[in-house]
Amino acid sequence: MMIFTIFIYHHQTQATSISNAASSSSTIKATVSKLTSTKSTTATKKATQLKIAWQKIMATTDSRVEIAVYDKNTNQTYQLANVSATTAIKTASIVKVSVLTELLKQNMTGDLTLTSTDEAYAKQMITESNNDATTYLLSQRLGGYTATQAVFDDLHMTHSTANTDAWGYATTTAADQLKLLNTIYYHANHYLATNSRTYAKNLMASVDASQDWGISAGATSYQVKNGWLNDTDGTWIINSIGHISATTDRDADYTIAILTDQNNSESSGIALVEKLAQATNTILND
Repeated sequence: MMIFTIFIYHHQTQATSISNAASSSSTIKATVSKLTSTKSTTATKKATQLKIAWQKIMATTDSRVEIAVYDKNTNQTYQLANVSATTAIKTASIVKVSVLTELLKQNMTGDLTLTSTDEAYAKQMITESNNDATTYLLSQRLGGYTATQAVFDDLHMTHSTANTDAWGYATTTAADQLKLLNTIYYHANHYLATNSRTYAKNLMASVDASQDWGISAGATSYQVKNGWLNDTDGTWIINSIGHISATTDRDADYTIAILTDQNNSESSGIALVEKLAQATNTILND
């Protein structure tokens, strides 16, 4: 059974009138109402298109799949899963974005001072997905493998749990990953300072060419972090999270998280993720 969910976020619009004329007030209200109606119609259309496209792709696989997208242009979040939406999947290397976030947060709060060595390891961790760099930052700088739980708790990632023995075995959901991504890309919760957010975005925009597959499919401007892991039962965990940027000829601006496990092979998992990413990009740019 597939579960499709749409979350609509409304932001209050405030207008300050220069004059007290009733006609001016009416014009403002009419304009706001028209814009809201247009955005709502567009969002409903996108929701229908995404649901159909995602269901068609998920119907072709036995893998477990979760996808969540926040579209800045319509201010809506779309989700679909062929498991319960709260089913947690092992993160593999996408947890490195949470590690980076905790590193930056501790630097902001004064719990640590970011050194040139820390920065070098952070760069390797994100752009090369270096495991040794991740282990160093967690064990030597952040207090252990469960350090990311602070990020999960602070950002109300209620279905995400750090693993005490293997950091790549932390578990999460696509919806929880959106909370993290929106914190970095859209300043949600004002959790990170602007310079910290910029630092994280620049690293995710500089991932090695051999590792920039996944949510980037179909996009020309993106920031990405992928995770891939051969699980203990021989199947593959293939995850991809990131942000698609608007460009001069493409106005889509969204964060996206695609989590999959029980894939028969690494290549089939990547192909599945990229089909979902490509379909999403096509629809949101239409």
